[in-house]
Amino acid sequence: MNETRLRELAGFAAYRAPVVAISLLFYVPILAIVVFSFWTRSGLWMEPALSLDAYRTLFSVQGAQLVQSFQIGILVGVIALVMAFPIAYLVTFVASDFHRMIILSIFAIPFFVSIFVRNIMWIPILGRNGVVNSTLITLGLIDEPLGFLLFSNTSLVIGALAAFMPFVIFTGWLAMQMIDEELLHAASDLGARPLTVIRTIVVPLSLAGLSVGVLFVIAASMGESIFPLVLGGADAISIGLMTQRSFSQLNVPLAAAANVISIGVYVLALIAVTRFVDLSELFEVQQ
Repeated sequence: MNETRLRELAGFAAYRAPVVAISLLFYVPILAIVVFSFWTRSGLWMEPALSLDAYRTLFSVQGAQLVQSFQIGILVGVIALVMAFPIAYLVTFVASDFHRMIILSIFAIPFFVSIFVRNIMWIPILGRNGVVNSTLITLGLIDEPLGFLLFSNTSLVIGALAAFMPFVIFTGWLAMQMIDEELLHAASDLGARPLTVIRTIVVPLSLAGLSVGVLFVIAASMGESIFPLVLGGADAISIGLMTQRSFSQLNVPLAAAANVISIGVYVLALIAVTRFVDLSELFEVQQ
């Protein structure tokens, strides 16, 4: 084998080997989850099979909980989009470099704190005698504490938003960074109002990044078990909590089936998004 051929093979390996290694790192566990979802529970473990028992149990017993988990995930994603868009716009087009660094740091620093601790801290804030209720009573806006703020779907959504909304801010900011500001100046010079510029230029050109962030928030909200466990009420649920409980009962096929359904829904959502949004725009400067 000549030297040129050896160099070509070395270059191929240098570029492809890391991709293959990382792909195996991510997808081998997912493949195992899919396989285990078709096995059957046997005693304290499971045995190889080709069975739909786990899926039948999942839809017949926990179907309503699955739907609730999807609904909460979508709600968190929509609210995160509405709240994150103006922040991403402010960071990109209004704030100076110094203020941009400060704002982004504000949303990045909490990731250095345990998510469990961050959720626990909502209890003295949202509780019946917490900061929010005490402030509202002091201001005379309510006569008695609001009971729906804590240990409910409300607190579950608040906790998920606080934990995951920054991802929409960051992906939205990255997408808006790719927009040539000359487009905005040209539209303004032609008489377009600020809201018209945002609606016709900023939103369409940043939709790819925002969509990726929202999909991540939805998936993360459904997959986390800490929010319903710490902040949710007795009926609060997520696919992550369903998985945790199934594993605690040594029902691995049921836990795997719940995650296969979650993955399937996420893939379908991603396909639907790509039909309306060109994700390659994330890597192109809009001119």
